[in-house]
Amino acid sequence: MPVVRGDQIAGAGFEATQTAQGVAIVGANERFGIESVVKLMLSVALLRRNRLLVHGVAVADGAAGAVLLGESGAGKSTLGQLAAQAGMLRLADELVVLGGDGLAHGTPWNTGLAVSAPVELLGTLGWSDVERLEPIAPADFLPMLLSNTLLPDDLPATRAAVFQIATRLLQNTPPERFYFSPTPAAPAFLRATLLSRADPSQRPRGG
Repeated sequence: MPVVRGDQIAGAGFEATQTAQGVAIVGANERFGIESVVKLMLSVALLRRNRLLVHGVAVADGAAGAVLLGESGAGKSTLGQLAAQAGMLRLADELVVLGGDGLAHGTPWNTGLAVSAPVELLGTLGWSDVERLEPIAPADFLPMLLSNTLLPDDLPATRAAVFQIATRLLQNTPPERFYFSPTPAAPAFLRATLLSRADPSQRPRGG
């Protein structure tokens, strides 16, 4: 990602300047430059609304959603694809919006839907032959959540705001590790878990 200093954004082969009217980009001849600036602008707008832009996969079924993080190769795209094939909603498999209100919102990056759902499962991914969930200490999960959050800048005030939103999320939804296999058993287990936790008065919003 580019480096942000004040109202200046510097990336590989391009520069951008943020103003009240928008952003002026110079030298962004490829999609990456413009897309990176858009992500940064979105993260700024979301933070003002107590929401974070997080790298992860988000799926939903019924009135409940799951947001799961992991390093490259952890299975985010695999799980998103399996869930979609099983008829679940794939909100995002690259960037998902998380709010202090406990909602997950889909984004258009890679594959996603303009849908929102309450987060009933928040955590990380792990490979296993048998699907299962194991609790994670919030203090152990918090660094991963923060490291996967897109920061619009490196200012102390920004980091403090992100930390406050993240801790509020963990207070409402204790983190868990979802161990799964790359088979139809994974979305079946996930769907059963989400349905058991869903609030019947709520439904995913959007379309």
